[in-house]
Amino acid sequence: MKNKIKVIIYSKEVIPILKEKSLAYVHSIFKKSMNIKIKDRLIHLGREEEGVSPFSICISRDNVDKLVDKFKVGDELYTEIFDFEDANIFDPSLSVYGWEENLVSNMELLNSIVAINPNWKFGIEVDISKENFPDKIIGRGLGLTPSGDDVLVGLLAILKATGKNKGLVEKIKNSIENNGRTKTTDISYEYLDYAVQGKFSNVVKETCIDLIMGDKYKVLNSAMNLIHMGHTSGMDTLKGILLGAVFRN
Repeated sequence: MKNKIKVIIYSKEVIPILKEKSLAYVHSIFKKSMNIKIKDRLIHLGREEEGVSPFSICISRDNVDKLVDKFKVGDELYTEIFDFEDANIFDPSLSVYGWEENLVSNMELLNSIVAINPNWKFGIEVDISKENFPDKIIGRGLGLTPSGDDVLVGLLAILKATGKNKGLVEKIKNSIENNGRTKTTDISYEYLDYAVQGKFSNVVKETCIDLIMGDKYKVLNSAMNLIHMGHTSGMDTLKGILLGAVFRN
């Protein structure tokens, strides 16, 4: 491509990857996005309205379509085609906000809404009271990000945001580090690896912050945005968030 592709917003986490100056290869291509691989890390190329992940570079719809049409899996791609000037930077790191009073009532609100909507199905059932539960659900389920992994991302997000149950966080972290790459997909592992570092997509991050700090309107709005991410991915992530509130101690 002769003309550079203007970046709209990108995660700050992609900068160290791009500085490797290694050749990028097309890892996977979808209808609305694609992933490129530099050494052992992925970078997601997609549209901002589809969400900004910890490893995202977001470009316009037209430019996404051009890339998807031009490249195929395994092709080389030079990252110099991207123009980062004037682009917004997304910080995926989730701070510790503590356990605020309205979190309990906001969680109860979400639970009640999920309970009365039969169409909002979870991909899998999870029992996190079992000692080895992280090993049991990593990679479990169908899709690019299996349901079990989505649950773990949601669980890690709310535990990070509240600063609770560090023992459970450490258990999940060990399972992901020891078994993640062999038990799940490359794309899902990327989300899990960032999650154990306390880094999440903008939609997951906003949902957790609104649950702790926001009013009911903000909670419902962010939760609906999360639910509509993917087929069951957003719903399973929300399930992890709700489970994290129950097992916070």
